[in-house]
Amino acid sequence: MASLKLDSIFNPKSIALIGASDEEGSVGFILMKNLTETGYKGIVYPVNIHKPDILGKKAYTSVTQLPQVVDLAIIATPAATVPDR
Repeated sequence: MASLKLDSIFNPKSIALIGASDEEGSVGFILMKNLTETGYKGIVYPVNIHKPDILGKKAYTSVTQLPQVVDLAIIATPAATVPDR
């Protein structure tokens, strides 16, 4: 049963990529390309406060705007930009 609790980490059906980017070479760009172009079958929600879309996908300015609760959130922004709460 313990493996079921980790299923959303190791086999997420949806991912929020906070700090997704279309700037080549950035961490957010590399993660977005890897998630969307290497066979991940789930939904990727790019989160970027400055861009309306990232690599052809609608981007959200906040995780509170996502259309569903995601299984996994990946934070790809500098530590200073992550809120304390």
